[in-house]
Amino acid sequence: MMLNHLLRPAALAVTLAATAAAPAFAQAQQTAAAPARETPPPPGKPRELKLPAIETYKLANGMQVTMIPFGSVPKVTLSLRIRAGRLDEGGKFGVADFTSALMNEGAAGQSAVTIAQRAGDMGGGIGVDNGLEFFGAGISVLSEFGPEATRLLADVVRRPNLPESELPRIKQDALRSLAIAKTSPQSLADDAFTKAFLPNHPFGHGLLTEQEVQAVTIDDIRRFHTEKLGAKRAHLYVAGQFDAAAMRQAIEAAFGDWQQGPEPIIRPADAASKLNVVLIDRPDAPQSTIYLGAPLPDPRAFKSRIPMSVANDVLGGSFTSRITLNLREDKGYTYSPSSSASYGTGYGQWILVADVTSAHTGDSLHEVFKEIRLLGSEPPSKEELEAKQNGLAGIWILRTATRGGLISSLAFYDSFGLPRSELEQYVGKVRAVTPQQVSSVISQYLKPDAMTLVIVGDLKTVRPQLQKVPEIASAVPSL
Repeated sequence: MMLNHLLRPAALAVTLAATAAAPAFAQAQQTAAAPARETPPPPGKPRELKLPAIETYKLANGMQVTMIPFGSVPKVTLSLRIRAGRLDEGGKFGVADFTSALMNEGAAGQSAVTIAQRAGDMGGGIGVDNGLEFFGAGISVLSEFGPEATRLLADVVRRPNLPESELPRIKQDALRSLAIAKTSPQSLADDAFTKAFLPNHPFGHGLLTEQEVQAVTIDDIRRFHTEKLGAKRAHLYVAGQFDAAAMRQAIEAAFGDWQQGPEPIIRPADAASKLNVVLIDRPDAPQSTIYLGAPLPDPRAFKSRIPMSVANDVLGGSFTSRITLNLREDKGYTYSPSSSASYGTGYGQWILVADVTSAHTGDSLHEVFKEIRLLGSEPPSKEELEAKQNGLAGIWILRTATRGGLISSLAFYDSFGLPRSELEQYVGKVRAVTPQQVSSVISQYLKPDAMTLVIVGDLKTVRPQLQKVPEIASAVPSL
């Protein structure tokens, strides 16, 4: 507070000085000739990523380790990914979530505050989180503390306190978040889409219920941690500046005697492939939340994965994509729709998300399907395609220019057994995508009769509009 108070007068003084100088400046400008504008140089083309000398090896217990000497900043990032999650809960949903949460409540007899202070003293932070398929634990510190950070990470993952006393508070936080989610049209749409898109699979469970939150016990959590998190399921990534010999020794000492645990459970999910329309009423809502998705192939077998990324960027994946320019700039139906292509074990999904005005919900969908048809039948121009290719290539280079981004990219490829060599070929493969390939993947995979559509909105206003959209009219639920 004191710092802010001291800064305000200085900022005000600058503002007042600038205001006082404005008339004189304007007069000088009137008498001076305006300099000729210079044409800025054209942007350079992003170059391919050049991976450092990456080393991957296994400990005797099966844990994988990848060492990535990277960058010139004297920091090192350790990221441990453990293949455990929803498939390991045995039908008692929420156990993995609460295990992850409690693992952040101290370890090896030390409090969460002490753990955080230890990480902070090394110049970084530490934490555990989880998703449907993976637990993640990570720490970034100054390079000299790499071995000590390894030991701290092992404590958090292998020896968490899992205090029963903290479980009621964490459950209350979860119930509060659930209550908030139930008031959010985006959360409701996301939940309904997940359930409709991945039916009959644990990945499609959606939001936890209040009963599921309350049913999780400390015994469930401790059992999950003991039985499901083990070395065979773990992959530790180390990226940055570090002493390789010292880190290898520290990793062996910290994780070498970790229990092997079970083999990871792999159960591919089959996404819905028939037209399905789900409507959720939100009476008198001024906007409709739209989730529109289509299934994509398993990433391990999807040879058109990169062309699909490029095609998505042309269609709806960027701020200057066709759907965004249509719905936002031309029609004014929404602020910023967006689409993406993402992947899980055994499936992929293309999804468009948008909040549109209620009165133009049907119109918005009509325009979306029109853009899909148009791109699927008429290849984009060379200029339009090159702009998107340059954008994707640039984002890729920026992403892989950080320790965390490079680890994340490597982990994606490793998770699906994809060749790491593609990391160094990505920019070239993006640039090699042709206009015809863009049209081909759109027409082949974004078929309206295979899509899942969820709309949260004022159904008395929205339903009649949807019945006039040819692509979905037959599947719109009746009153």
